Amino acid sequence: MNSSPLKSAALALVAAGLLIGVGMLIHPDDDDPASVTMSLWGTAHWLITVGAVLGLFGLTGLFATWLQTDGTLGLLAYVLTSVGMTLIVAFALFEAAVVAPIASLPEAAALLEEAGPIFGGPLGLVFLVTIAALGIGTLLLGFLLYRGRHVPPAAAMMVAVGGPLLSVSDWLPYVLDVASGVLLGLGLAWVGWVLWQRQTAAA
Repeated sequence: MNSSPLKSAALALVAAGLLIGVGMLIHPDDDDPASVTMSLWGTAHWLITVGAVLGLFGLTGLFATWLQTDGTLGLLAYVLTSVGMTLIVAFALFEAAVVAPIASLPEAAALLEEAGPIFGGPLGLVFLVTIAALGIGTLLLGFLLYRGRHVPPAAAMMVAVGGPLLSVSDWLPYVLDVASGVLLGLGLAWVGWVLWQRQTAAA
């Protein structure tokens, strides 16, 4: 892959991290029953959706530049993190385009209960897959970035810590929920920026 696509992938990763970080920063508290009806709910999830889509392009650039040299571990980090990002796209889009409109209808509120027909069905299993893929993938990704000294240690640690925390954010206090998303977002943006600088210097 030549430098131009890699620079585009790097910028995509920067944008992805910033959008995910801002989306999580403004995300309403899930413990508040009225949060789903807030305007920030839809805004936050649209930002996260677009960010995760861009993140997929950015991860491809990371794999082509650094992760492919890590063999099986690099491929595993790329695949798991990509699966996690793909499912984040699906969930965030679902939350923004389906859950928010349903929540505005009092007669349909029961559909959104944890044991209801939506979240109590196969969607719950997909959610668990998202947790596993994103948590393990970002932990491994951060470790490989740190081990290979591709980025500053702090950037690698932000990815390795923020990703797993975000994957279990539904069971964390609101402050940690927000912090995990911002941490992962800033970490990805930092990694993308380093990749962009390296490609620019090599051009």
